[in-house]
Amino acid sequence: MKRILGVIVSLLIMTGCGLEYSPEKIRDTADFQVLLPEYIPNGFEYERESISEDEVFISFLKEDKAIDIHQEKFSTVTYQDSLMKYLETGENIEELNHEILKVGDFIGLLSKSAKRSGVYDYRFVPKDVQHNNDSLYNLQTNVTKEEFIKIVESLK
Repeated sequence: MKRILGVIVSLLIMTGCGLEYSPEKIRDTADFQVLLPEYIPNGFEYERESISEDEVFISFLKEDKAIDIHQEKFSTVTYQDSLMKYLETGENIEELNHEILKVGDFIGLLSKSAKRSGVYDYRFVPKDVQHNNDSLYNLQTNVTKEEFIKIVESLK
């Protein structure tokens, strides 16, 4: 029994215990436009993933900092309608707990209450999105504002 355990431990050490961030694997598995960061701040490690045809969740961690990216092919969340109205008419929406934030090629809603807690909770769509796109894109992180913006701008 000890010998088998030793072999298993040796194999884990040789192959590495952590996950490997593979944008190709994620895009090949998901059946919708997945947006993945080309930039992650130094020191963050790829920690968790949940990938299916209809949903992607990935997480990077560094001590007490996290970067979580969640995407769904179809969403019941209605924020897309508000963003589309803003894109089409320029009319600002009445969102009590959110502000409209344009970052790079994206436009979204940033939670004011989460921001007060030091967390950027950003629900967004590409600026050139078609109205019939029901995908949900969400990024949550507690890095600095500058790092948050760099991450969003790097999404491809």
